[in-house]
Amino acid sequence: MQGHPANTSYTDQNFQTDQRLRPLVSDIDGTLITTDLLQEAFLQELRSRPFTALRVLTSLFKGRAALKTRLAQNVGIDPSELPWNSSVVDFLRKEHQNGRPVWLASAASRIYAEKIAEYLGFIDRIFASSATENCKGERKKELIESVAGNEGYDYIGDSEADKPLLKAAHQAWVTGPKANKLMADLTSNGIYLEQIGRSKNRSLCGRIFHLLRPHHWLKNLLVFLPLIAGHAWFNPTALTGVVFAFFAFSLIASAGYILNDILDLPFDRRHPRKCRRPIASRELGIPHALISFAGLMALSLMLSLSVGWGLVGFVSGYFVLTLTYSFVLKRKPLIDVLTLALLFNVRIFAGAFSAELTLSYWLIAFTLFLFFGLAVMKRTNELGDEEDVEISGRGYQSPDKQVLIPLGVASSVASAVVLSLYMNSPVVDQLYSHPEWLWLAIPIILIWQCGLWISTVRGSMHDDPLVYAVRYPGSYWAGGAILFLFILSL
Repeated sequence: MQGHPANTSYTDQNFQTDQRLRPLVSDIDGTLITTDLLQEAFLQELRSRPFTALRVLTSLFKGRAALKTRLAQNVGIDPSELPWNSSVVDFLRKEHQNGRPVWLASAASRIYAEKIAEYLGFIDRIFASSATENCKGERKKELIESVAGNEGYDYIGDSEADKPLLKAAHQAWVTGPKANKLMADLTSNGIYLEQIGRSKNRSLCGRIFHLLRPHHWLKNLLVFLPLIAGHAWFNPTALTGVVFAFFAFSLIASAGYILNDILDLPFDRRHPRKCRRPIASRELGIPHALISFAGLMALSLMLSLSVGWGLVGFVSGYFVLTLTYSFVLKRKPLIDVLTLALLFNVRIFAGAFSAELTLSYWLIAFTLFLFFGLAVMKRTNELGDEEDVEISGRGYQSPDKQVLIPLGVASSVASAVVLSLYMNSPVVDQLYSHPEWLWLAIPIILIWQCGLWISTVRGSMHDDPLVYAVRYPGSYWAGGAILFLFILSL
């Protein structure tokens, strides 16, 4: 679609401003939609063509407007999948139905602005960035005033860049997370503003804390497993190293979750539960997420370095594997679940290193089968009960459940078999005074996993089986019983 000059109508029809009604002008990024098109376009380019995305950045030497145009030419948008601000859309549509001219004015690329205007169907004029001109702030104000003339205009915005337009408008509205701040700043200067839609009540720190998903830190308790299996829990040096490893993995894992949420943004928006995550729900912007990501990475590496370069290697390797999973491996059937199992085992290896213990091959085999089964359980649950379903961003379809379920159950059973073989090994007699009690743990672990599988096939499983396992009543009975048997065996 060819772009129109900034001072021409969006439609081919001659448009005359109604002298009795001032045009209502709305921004796009953060106002009409609750995201930033430039940020999303670059992330989509980075996700699908990483090397091309880096070359696109060279367009910045020609200016921000050139970068926007280059990205818009490379990355298409589907307006039907954009996160619309329904309050603003409804307000604009109602005003248009009342005969009022509705204009869009945005720093986004004209290519995107025209697609949005065409999709909405009631936009009379657009102002947007071209390859040589960035339609933002004062420049946007000049373009609008050159067309509106003495009649002036009313404006809806959401950010600091909109202040010149909010001040100059006859009537102004604000929306989005910064609405309260904008109202406070401009009202103190004698400018009256109204708010469209409600801002989130949760503080920025609260939103970032939710983004970290701290409940998933429970997975990092696996670093303590070698300490427990090696009966070294009274060794202060080993315990300190493992505690540092726990927090290092927790922080790097949260950084991985943030990166995954950013890369999976289009898919999470369509997911019935993941759409409530801070980024997908538009509660937290991508810039704040990226700053949080960088901070977590730095803190994690500092903690790892305090233990030793070996832990830095484990943490870095974990993150690289997570990154590879997010970009590539999560779309490869079966390889993705094996990668998830390996990510759990990396924590155990790191725990053994931090405690300066030798890891048992029995423990490695047991946890590999256990977590492979849980990873398959996760994919089976995501497919649901409907026919002809394909998981967005993954490589599975509904018929694959016929393979996934027996594969996952077999892996769960295999973990119990490995545990039984370990019970018959000489090392058990060396570590435990009454190892016969540990044999009772095998059927408990087997029944516990089978209970999770029954929940999966019944459709009551959470997105993450480990999160569900923590809430599953059988987990507390099984954990308590195994702890009791462990104490009896010492």
